[in-house]
Amino acid sequence: MAIGFKQLQTTAFRIDSPLVLESLGNLAYAKAKSGDLDKATQIYNGVLLAQETLHGKESQEYNETVGILGFLCAQKLEYGNALKLLLLALQWQEANLGMGHPAVLYTRDSIKEVERKALGTAEWV
Repeated sequence: MAIGFKQLQTTAFRIDSPLVLESLGNLAYAKAKSGDLDKATQIYNGVLLAQETLHGKESQEYNETVGILGFLCAQKLEYGNALKLLLLALQWQEANLGMGHPAVLYTRDSIKEVERKALGTAEWV
């Protein structure tokens, strides 16, 4: 029995464990919703590194986090970083979801909004 518990301690709670990544994602989401965008970004960046190791840069999980980081950067008025990240997310979405997928359309609209905001012609909602 003790061996099973020790294995749980050393494997289930590693940073690249799916349970840990899900929990960290939930924590980052809560931080973002509460307005602590810097902390949310920090947590999501850690999640992104772990997802790259666990799933690779071509995985859905990794690219969803890239998109989330893009939105956070836009909210923090970091438009250059936001565009870079959203364009990476869009590239993956178009290749894997198809051009007409709602996520692709939403990301395209978001990129246009960030571009307008960067030029001072729109308000970020």
